Amino acid sequence: MIIRKQLWLSNFITIIVTIILLIIVSILIGRNYQNISRFSIPPNKFERETEKRVPPDILKRELFMTSRFISNIIKENPSVLQNIKYIEQMNSFMNESNTTIIVRKNNEILYYSPLLTGFGIKSEDIDDKISSFPEKKTIDYSENIYMEKISFRFPDESKGDVLIVSDITSTLEDITQFRYSVFFILVFFLIAIIIISIIMTYVLSRNIVKPLTQLKNAALQIRKGNFSFKINTNRKDEIGDLSRTFEEARKQLKETEKIKKNTKITATN
Repeated sequence: MIIRKQLWLSNFITIIVTIILLIIVSILIGRNYQNISRFSIPPNKFERETEKRVPPDILKRELFMTSRFISNIIKENPSVLQNIKYIEQMNSFMNESNTTIIVRKNNEILYYSPLLTGFGIKSEDIDDKISSFPEKKTIDYSENIYMEKISFRFPDESKGDVLIVSDITSTLEDITQFRYSVFFILVFFLIAIIIISIIMTYVLSRNIVKPLTQLKNAALQIRKGNFSFKINTNRKDEIGDLSRTFEEARKQLKETEKIKKNTKITATN
């Protein structure tokens, strides 16, 4: 029936539109994940810094945070970077995010984090390269290792270097997990919408198409000359109004047919 087709078409369009919207949302999530996850520092905390640096994406977030932290220490009290116990405490805090440091004074290593061994970086291999690293620029040391060097002067005017090393392997795993989670949520949401749409179609079809089918069958019975049946008129909607009108017509036709039969019997007698 036309009404049933319209109902299915309406729900089909709803499903298609929903799928398109979900695809658009998933693309936007994928493209903007790094932007919405950027780390930022209140500007008043570092307002004396002359160099303006844009916060990096999520892959370099820990490196950026540590660089800001170290820069602030150097400005306030660079001498603490000669205190091994202080550096060890600071480094243990950094290690929680797979970030660590190397501290040098006059081109000699004061502190070399044990975590670097786990990163596959040996002190003798990196010591010769530190001097050639650019100042305050992200260095892609290997596939998952980022570095940044900060040069400064100790209170005695001796040269100091801090090399920040960040392993982004765990960050990449978190991003992968996030993408899988978003994918499964979208799939679940899509399946839920489809199921709801099917249920709605079934309910609407049962409430509309079934009574119309009954009216159609009633019309066929009248066409055959059978008026001895009753149409359900309990509905209180437009279909109920149509059913009541149809029932009144049936009664009138039945009464007319009865009068005709009585007239024929009287004429015969």
